[in-house]
Amino acid sequence: MFVDPTRPGIQDAELRLDYLDPITLTRGCAVIDSLAHPSYAGVRVCPQLIPEQLMMQARQRSLRYRLANVPLVGAQLGLQYNPDAPDFRDVLGRFLAALRPFLESTMSLGPDLNVSTHVLEDVLHRFNLPPRIHVMQQRQGWDAARWHHYEQLVAMPVTPHETVADTQTPYSVACATLTAMRELSLRELSVAVLGHGPFGARTARYLHQMGAKVVALGDTTAAVHNAHGLRPEVLDAESLVEVDVTSAMYITGDEFLSLPVDAIVAASHEDLITIDNVGHLRAGLVVVAATHAVTADAEKVLTARGIPVFPSFAATVGPVFLTDGVLRQHLETPQAALDFLARSVQRTTSEIMRLSSSLRISLREAGLRLAFHQQFEKQHPLRRVTGRIPIPTPRSRE
Repeated sequence: MFVDPTRPGIQDAELRLDYLDPITLTRGCAVIDSLAHPSYAGVRVCPQLIPEQLMMQARQRSLRYRLANVPLVGAQLGLQYNPDAPDFRDVLGRFLAALRPFLESTMSLGPDLNVSTHVLEDVLHRFNLPPRIHVMQQRQGWDAARWHHYEQLVAMPVTPHETVADTQTPYSVACATLTAMRELSLRELSVAVLGHGPFGARTARYLHQMGAKVVALGDTTAAVHNAHGLRPEVLDAESLVEVDVTSAMYITGDEFLSLPVDAIVAASHEDLITIDNVGHLRAGLVVVAATHAVTADAEKVLTARGIPVFPSFAATVGPVFLTDGVLRQHLETPQAALDFLARSVQRTTSEIMRLSSSLRISLREAGLRLAFHQQFEKQHPLRRVTGRIPIPTPRSRE
């Protein structure tokens, strides 16, 4: 059976607060997935706001924390406003001020769509609100010096144009993809990356550096392809129109999906693989690197066809491991942090793949069971899962 509690309607968030700005009548929404632990919320501002998507994003955050065994839950804040408006920071400040009791006691904040760390911290300071990680520092026992070290480390360069913060999520996806392919004994390690924004391009480069054969890069409208593997200069190109046509050929979206590759990585937040085009897929594995890249109906079809679909909450768990490692284990260098991320993601991916195989369940359900098992172990440290104590499932916990 296809189980998907990461999508709205299966299990609602514990708390949803709707907001109406008294001056501009701008609407906002705050979603907290669970009140069991302190929450960490991304703050986004965009002209269109869909509360159901905020619920999904909060749920994804919670699952990442559970996989990494970090005692936090996911939350998401959204404001339906033009981020280029001159009074943008004032409107955002009033929205956050309305949430003051949560910012003082249960919720920390982070940047998200159209809201940078600098903007967020400036708004909190102007409205005399607690620092954005006030709650996390109190609950986790992090002193200011330790958090400052973390912020410095993630701002350090990994390449001349990319920092640790830029690298951590695509690096996590690349590690998960390679590990999953090896667990499935897909020997050619051929990969097509669907999504040619900065995220997709970085994921493709890291896959190439880790030994995969990246044969295609693009989106459902146009892509470049070389059956022997795209050259590094193609993967480094800022735009597909800059690609040297002598080393790669242009293909359509349908041709892209029809490529007989070991894995397709869906790395764009748009609906890339849908019920309308899922029938073209010939890949041995689909890795969902962005939350909305594969629709629920398309995932059901792929699962029914026997094509494993690796869920986004597991593919992108790396930054949670990295943050926890830097703050708790005092990792000092970018390379040490990325090595810790890689080991953690590889271990988690292998556990999900083997659980899926042994129980004959989908990768999504295996990831969910592992996440709930991690939570179970933290709540009951003296008990161990044996043949007589089943791993908790979302249904058994309701």
